[in-house]
Amino acid sequence: MESKSALQNRVEVAVRVRPQFIEADACCVTCKKDSLEMVNHRDYTQNIKYKFTTVFDADSTQDDVYKTFVAPKLDKVFNGKNMSVLAYGATGTGKTYTMIGTSDKPGIVPQALRDLFQTIETATNGMHTYRMKLSFLEIYNEKVIDLLIVSKSDLQIWEDTNKNIIVHRLSVKEIASYEEFESIFLPAMSQRTTVSSNLNSHSSRSHTILMVIIEKTQVYSPFRTSVSKIQFVDLAGSENNKLSGNKGLRMRESSCINKSLFVLHEVVDAVRSGQKRIPYRDSKLTRLLQDSFGGRSSALLLATIAPEERCYYNTYCTLNFATKSKKIVNNPAPCQEDHACDPNLNVDNLQLDVVKEPVSSDISVGNASGNTSGSSIASPTSVDLEYARELLQVIKERSRTLRTTMEKENHSEKNKETTGGRYISNTGNIIDSISKTENSETLRLCPRSSSSRVTFDMEKQSHNENQMSNNTLTRNAGILKNIENSTPLRPIPTRKCHSEIRKRRYSETDIVVSDSSKDDEILIKHRHKTHKNHILCLLNSENKADILLLHTVGTRRANLIYNWQQKHGPFQKVEDLYQILDLGEKYVSTFMHRNFLHFDEENMDSGC
Repeated sequence: MESKSALQNRVEVAVRVRPQFIEADACCVTCKKDSLEMVNHRDYTQNIKYKFTTVFDADSTQDDVYKTFVAPKLDKVFNGKNMSVLAYGATGTGKTYTMIGTSDKPGIVPQALRDLFQTIETATNGMHTYRMKLSFLEIYNEKVIDLLIVSKSDLQIWEDTNKNIIVHRLSVKEIASYEEFESIFLPAMSQRTTVSSNLNSHSSRSHTILMVIIEKTQVYSPFRTSVSKIQFVDLAGSENNKLSGNKGLRMRESSCINKSLFVLHEVVDAVRSGQKRIPYRDSKLTRLLQDSFGGRSSALLLATIAPEERCYYNTYCTLNFATKSKKIVNNPAPCQEDHACDPNLNVDNLQLDVVKEPVSSDISVGNASGNTSGSSIASPTSVDLEYARELLQVIKERSRTLRTTMEKENHSEKNKETTGGRYISNTGNIIDSISKTENSETLRLCPRSSSSRVTFDMEKQSHNENQMSNNTLTRNAGILKNIENSTPLRPIPTRKCHSEIRKRRYSETDIVVSDSSKDDEILIKHRHKTHKNHILCLLNSENKADILLLHTVGTRRANLIYNWQQKHGPFQKVEDLYQILDLGEKYVSTFMHRNFLHFDEENMDSGC
């Protein structure tokens, strides 16, 4: 038997049945308060029974759907938890109408935003400040498109270190009132791709996701900020191309929609059955809905169905998907961002003035009766006072830690100045031992290629200043000993340095760092000629083992070189390797450079 927390974190599913378009058509479903029955296509004498959180029949209104299913859950957003509201169903079943609605019959999105703003306005306890931000996108033909700007570019989906899904370069606009929300949302909604089909006169050709971000910041120390997000997802409906009459571009749009919904079905099956690999990355839709199915977000799924018998198969598939989804258990957790306290703050003089203000507030949004209640302010209790004292102690500890860290950094900067800015690279050195005494702290570094040691002593200032020599460094200065026997100090080479060094060493005109004098040029040309002669000796050998001695030559290339030599005779020059079709110019150039470098290191002569 599942625990109480698992039952509370399940995906909540409701079903809405749209009215019949043609009353003469037979109805295949029967609605009750929290259950629904439909005819079994395998045995017409039996019915298939489904049970959900709520079932809305054809007579239900927009207010009934919102106030019963969505409004009571909006409290979670103000507690720092993420939330998703999704509309799923076949085309023409009323998903967009339920989510957006009309001017006289607003849907879930307008009513939710209005209640969110009303709740923020009534939360006048002075303990928190609120900010709301908005993003709006659509997934059209597997492309993520920003609807808040006039652009059709495909945005990339990223994942940060905290496993949060981020849409790169998605525009975010701050909204301060419901009127400002309407002025931004309605023009963006008009950019959504919609067409007319045989099944729906206003068919959506893309999935849309409206993201509302709420930042809640404490007015008093420690100024903790909680960031929560609520997503309103209007999924495009699955289509039967034979019935809808899709052709050309419409066919491609329908294929992308059906594919993404198919992957969504696979994700639900994988999460429900506890599989190790969840195919979130197989579709951009499931990637963006990763938190909604098996993630850290509370999810509400509203399935819309058509009651006519001609839509029986789509209704059957929708109800089966809804039944699977309600078995998914999410793990919603509040997200908080701690703000570091000011290190210059005199925390020793802080008093418990915070507890004079109310420390708790109960925010409720749009209850089932439609009334929006304000926040109820509780007076501080002994538990609140104890929590405030503990919080103050944490602030003091953090401030002292920050001060200590800053003092150490300033101390190290002063030491660097007194030692003339010299430093020891960790390249070529490893820490041998660290010995600490009351009067000195010694850090000994041992070079890898040398038996001599470099000792770096940190000596404290002596109390008897008369015994100090004039040549002694100032207090806490670094002293380098045995420097004549140690490896020279040098900065750590970067990747660019390594690549430039390799390019210089591989170049035929400048193998080593040389002077531009004529003597050096003659020497380089002589060495190149010597190396080529040595390569020719190995290439023309009758033994394949000699050919394998060359760098970048394996068994396959050795066979190619040997077979060419047997067929065309010995190589006259190294450049004859270009005649072997399987060896490109780039490989031959690399082959010469690598072997030249090897011969330079081995100091080989021209003898075969």
